[in-house]
Amino acid sequence: MSKLIFFTITVAALLSGCGTITPGGLIAASRLDPLETSPSNLTFAVSVPETLRLRDGDAELELAFLPDGKTPDQSVAVNVPLSLRASPDGPRQAKPGETIYVLSLAPKAAAQVAVWQGQVKALRARGIEGKGSLGIGMAGGCLIRPLTDAFPFATWIRTDASADYVQLTHSTDLFEVLDADELDLFKKGLAPC
Repeated sequence: MSKLIFFTITVAALLSGCGTITPGGLIAASRLDPLETSPSNLTFAVSVPETLRLRDGDAELELAFLPDGKTPDQSVAVNVPLSLRASPDGPRQAKPGETIYVLSLAPKAAAQVAVWQGQVKALRARGIEGKGSLGIGMAGGCLIRPLTDAFPFATWIRTDASADYVQLTHSTDLFEVLDADELDLFKKGLAPC
């Protein structure tokens, strides 16, 4: 899928009325030190309809640093695939009709995030301040049967294996929040299994 659908965790999104972000998710994002947290310590989870099967790379992580003021050309972003984990330790039991996938960064993706961290640290060392964002998005998947008239999607993050998952976004029906072009593109990215 050429365009990804991302839920971005930023204060601006919350203030603009984005009701999908959980208070706990906002707190977790504010506590996450994206420049010092080891990428290999991060674990994510996504909730999707049970009709969808995810493979490695069907969900992606996007991190961005957007400088304040007169240096927008100094923006740094990374978009990396998430890999499925064979792990029973998800954030909660799946509800009827949903599947929860636990995801992490493969070594190559973790290395890309580490490069991003270094780039942002270098900008900050030069006195360039800005805002960061974190997003978990759907890039594909395959359908075991046709979609219904809804596509609920929720996300979680865990910053350490000993910590609990924190829900970043409430379950949101992507069919209701995407405009017609985005919805068409999203549906085209979902092929039968």
